[in-house]
Amino acid sequence: MKHLSSFLRSLMLCMFALLPFGTSWADDDRIIVSHVEATSNIADLLVYGATITSPSFTITVGTEARIINAGSGFFQKWNVGESQWEQLGYGGTTFSSGKYRFYTQLRIDDYSGYGTTHKLADDVTLTVNGGSWERSSVVKVYDGYSFVWFSSPEWVIPEPAELGFNPSYTVPKSYKDVAISSYNVASSAEGGVKPYTFSKVSGPEWIEVTTDGTISGTPTAIGTNADLVIRVTDAASNTAEATIKVDRTVLDPALREDISEIEATSNCKTIAALGADVVKPTFNVTKGAPAYFAAAASGFWLKWDGTQWTKDAVGATFDEGKYRYQCQLRIDDSDGELYKLAAPVTVTVDGVSWIVDENVLVYNEYSYTWVTSDEIVLEEIVPTETVTMTLKDGTDPTTLSEKESASMTALQICGKIKIVEDIPNQRLVYTSAADKELFYLYTKPSFRIELAEGVTDADDITYD
Repeated sequence: MKHLSSFLRSLMLCMFALLPFGTSWADDDRIIVSHVEATSNIADLLVYGATITSPSFTITVGTEARIINAGSGFFQKWNVGESQWEQLGYGGTTFSSGKYRFYTQLRIDDYSGYGTTHKLADDVTLTVNGGSWERSSVVKVYDGYSFVWFSSPEWVIPEPAELGFNPSYTVPKSYKDVAISSYNVASSAEGGVKPYTFSKVSGPEWIEVTTDGTISGTPTAIGTNADLVIRVTDAASNTAEATIKVDRTVLDPALREDISEIEATSNCKTIAALGADVVKPTFNVTKGAPAYFAAAASGFWLKWDGTQWTKDAVGATFDEGKYRYQCQLRIDDSDGELYKLAAPVTVTVDGVSWIVDENVLVYNEYSYTWVTSDEIVLEEIVPTETVTMTLKDGTDPTTLSEKESASMTALQICGKIKIVEDIPNQRLVYTSAADKELFYLYTKPSFRIELAEGVTDADDITYD
């Protein structure tokens, strides 16, 4: 009997040894988990020069399981010389160039609260960020937990490219005592070893550059600005510099001086003559500068066609009709940064008021409105058949019937009159009724005459 007991005990020990490791003697009715899915930040950690830290995992399918991210989870690097994977620690080690993977346990245990109700399937699969991980061991199942080892796909960290920094940015025109819009140049740095640190090397005193590459500041004086030089430094202490242009600082547009009254002289009424070529006039501003008449760029003659003022009725030369000139009145360029037109605007040219559009358009760097001249009337007027005599003794002029040039010359020769001025053929031009007495003489030869010596009365002058 003693020998039988020893035999049975030995047999039971042999049978136990033949059972798979981790097998429970009791019936196991736990729920089987056959697939686990998760998201992770692991790919973001694999950066050249970055400190090795444990990744985080969020289980989205098979939430009874958990992925170990530390202790039983660690990065491995392929040792080319030894042809094997080497475990990396978390004690301040940094990533260098090479091939990496993450090696970890997938577990269901009491830590997650499911160790006694769920267990991993022998063929359990794991997917992280949409990619399949490789099962590296058999599943171990115990009464209170189950686990298996998985390894991630491989990642390759290359040698970093040379640090470069080339921002395509110019600090735009700024206004005195007005903060500029901030701008970040970090995206213009590439290569090297992240993270980057930015610093100001030189430039306007009012511009600041933060370590994350943000440009900001408030200009304090009007004028030109020096270039801004910024340096970027990577985690390996490599540096690169970039020069950024800084546009001028000008006066705040709201503080510009208003210009409302403009006076000028022009040659409008001189060039508008019957038969003359239609050309653009010139202007000389005598009050209200730096406002100017943009005659060359945005000016044109208008003619009344019977129903409206139109450019289409204006030909190559002036003919009979009513005309106006219209153009923009402007303040722009550098003057536009200091002055602006301000409604209501009044415009006087050659002593006559012009029509001013009620809309005065004002922008940060220029302002303008449209102005239109008074009417200029051109018509052919047949002169009266008289000439004017100026008596030498200063009495009121008398008139004399006009004769041909030869007759006038004969009168001069016979001593009755003398021709003071012989005016060549001209066209009559006037702009208002008040101007008619100042008209220039028309087509036929005309004369200004005085009585000759000894002639005291117009009646003494007779014609053949």
